[in-house]
Amino acid sequence: MPSFGTIQTEYTRLLTNYFSRWDQMLSDVRQRRYSPQSLLSDVLGYWTDAAAFSAVFMKPTTDVAPRVALAVDAKTRSAAGAVSVDEDANATLAVSDLLRADGAKGKIAAGSVQANLFENGRILVVNVAALPSGLKAGQYTSQVSVQEGDQSRAIAEVVLTVAE
Repeated sequence: MPSFGTIQTEYTRLLTNYFSRWDQMLSDVRQRRYSPQSLLSDVLGYWTDAAAFSAVFMKPTTDVAPRVALAVDAKTRSAAGAVSVDEDANATLAVSDLLRADGAKGKIAAGSVQANLFENGRILVVNVAALPSGLKAGQYTSQVSVQEGDQSRAIAEVVLTVAE
């Protein structure tokens, strides 16, 4: 079950879309600009909004963070990837060092990883740039977290595969 805050936010969005569409429809009717195409558009819009609201209840509620999978080879010095999230667009993000998944020595400093939220916090884009030369082949993992006061919460896992 989604949190109360999520339900409240999505319900507010649903009502805002509903009433703005209704207001526009009434205005168009008064000005005699409302057509059958407008009616079809409004009906489909209502259905889309209702389906989006219903989807809130179908999202998994586990605390598993989505994974951003990136791959580079010996010649590539950067990679980027994106994943869908649902965060506050103004959230403060933190990225940890990329460590070898097999526990061997070697890491990529967090300064080489940039994470940014786009589309009002719905898309997380992770960019790994300026990778050190001589990077050993293997998988490196990291986390992107949201800072909430003195606490942090993981929102995505970053997996970088370095090929030989």
